[in-house]
Amino acid sequence: MLKSFIEDELPKHQVFKTVYLLIHDNGPITKTDLLEKTNLKQTTLFRIIERLEKDELIVESGYGESNGGRPPILYSINARLGFIVSLHINRMFTRVSLHNLHFDLIDQVMISMTKLHTPKVVINEIINSIHQFMKTHYFSVDELLGIGVGAIGPLDRERGVILEPEPFAAPGWKDVPIVNELKKHFPVKVTLENGATLAALGEYKGDSSAYKNILCSINSWGIGCGIISNGEVVRAHNGNVGLYGHMVIDINGELCECGKRGCLQAYTSLYAILKDLGSNYLPLEKDINWCRENTNDLIEQLNQDRKITNEAVMRSAYYYGVGLSNIINLFETELAVLSGPLIQLYDGYFNKVKEVTLQHITLNKKVKIVQEKSMQSNASIGAAVSIFSSLFDNEENE
Repeated sequence: MLKSFIEDELPKHQVFKTVYLLIHDNGPITKTDLLEKTNLKQTTLFRIIERLEKDELIVESGYGESNGGRPPILYSINARLGFIVSLHINRMFTRVSLHNLHFDLIDQVMISMTKLHTPKVVINEIINSIHQFMKTHYFSVDELLGIGVGAIGPLDRERGVILEPEPFAAPGWKDVPIVNELKKHFPVKVTLENGATLAALGEYKGDSSAYKNILCSINSWGIGCGIISNGEVVRAHNGNVGLYGHMVIDINGELCECGKRGCLQAYTSLYAILKDLGSNYLPLEKDINWCRENTNDLIEQLNQDRKITNEAVMRSAYYYGVGLSNIINLFETELAVLSGPLIQLYDGYFNKVKEVTLQHITLNKKVKIVQEKSMQSNASIGAAVSIFSSLFDNEENE
């Protein structure tokens, strides 16, 4: 029923979709509030609600406050009519999540990204996880509305290809046609977007909906930034939000792996910290491949060795704060949400980044800077939002 409703292109039926989306975005909501938002005649709106309720697209979900008479009925969408799968692929893990139409998390599977997890292995595990979701929660592919994929850039969003991200622990993560591979098994809408962008979208559509200008930044082996500006997603054409990490902060500075000098991530990334500490800091068996595969263990060791590591790590925090202040100044950010293993796990790193950022902000002194421990789930929510919006031609992924 929901798919046929979505696919109905008759002009006279588009007003039904408009009302449905208003209920989705604002529910539980009363008829009176819907009248104010739609400017429809009362008889027309009541007829639409009656039809949507008859088709089980919306449901009564309680009563609103009474103004002296009978309390008004509240309406919500029927969140059980369909499901959305979201994927978040990064160097540490792949998260496969199942959502209802309210974007609530129903189920999830975490896949650790080891040196054995090539694209073929990961895609097979994703496919098996989705089939297990369908079996466990008793739904068919007809009820699966789509699959939203968030991944590390650079990406070719139009072709649905992960191009050549910075190294994963396993080989083969170059020119991966993730969208087509999933469509071979699931004939549904599949979209590809950068994970940091989806994290910002998930934040915007979630608890931080009061803010129109949001920055979500993830600092790890590189820097990813997702930006909402005046309520709109800001995108690079190739999905490479990691380009913010190549913002030049010192034209004669450290040599970056990109070949240029003075890039932000040449000072802030885990690569930069390890380089700063020197080749003798870690034993030979803990080479760069071990570090990438065991990032959390690396941060734990940095914490344990604070007498040796703290200066290098806090230098990273300082430059990260400088870079964030540039982005905040440029986009007039109201809310900055920071994540990544250093932010989450290294004692004092977040506080230092926040302190330096606030010191270097020019005008927007009221920006709120917070540590987000659920950034990865925000990316999952953002992927689900992107799929849902695209189905109604309210394309969050265009």
